Amino acid sequence: MRGASLLEMILTVALFGVVLSVIGSLLNDAARVSRRADRLSWSNQASQWLDRMERDVASASSLNVAPGGSNTKLEVGLRNLDSPLFLPDPPPDPWNPDAAGFLQTREYEIQSEELVLTITSGGSSDSFVLGPAETFAVERSSDGDVTVTVRKGADLVRREVPPLVIDSERAPL
Repeated sequence: MRGASLLEMILTVALFGVVLSVIGSLLNDAARVSRRADRLSWSNQASQWLDRMERDVASASSLNVAPGGSNTKLEVGLRNLDSPLFLPDPPPDPWNPDAAGFLQTREYEIQSEELVLTITSGGSSDSFVLGPAETFAVERSSDGDVTVTVRKGADLVRREVPPLVIDSERAPL
């Protein structure tokens, strides 16, 4: 009985090398697709955060960023319309929609590389981790528009939000 010839061994090693090369290429492609899916998922998640911030800023009664200023924290003062006392039937005289029990504060900021939302209402606070983020910036132009930017690695999501303020009823935020 004879062993394998040198030519058979060379062909076997070459074929084994081609199979390993194909498997390595497939694994590399799968890792690239997975990283891309993670980035798209984060961008979609960050876009949802900015949708929420846009609603908060649009209905804000106060904002912590002065026109022409910037901050790494967004603090929005809102009226708590969910309170059963907000629109009592009939309303008491005098009725004040800016009474402390009707006000709610929402703060968005980075804590330990995560975007955190803290809601304070009626003396109690609840914090919610929205997700991973490295930087968070809020800028306000002189005309009152708010630009919110969230970044994680090379991914950046930015949104411009015009605040909903009726100038005839109150000074700009």
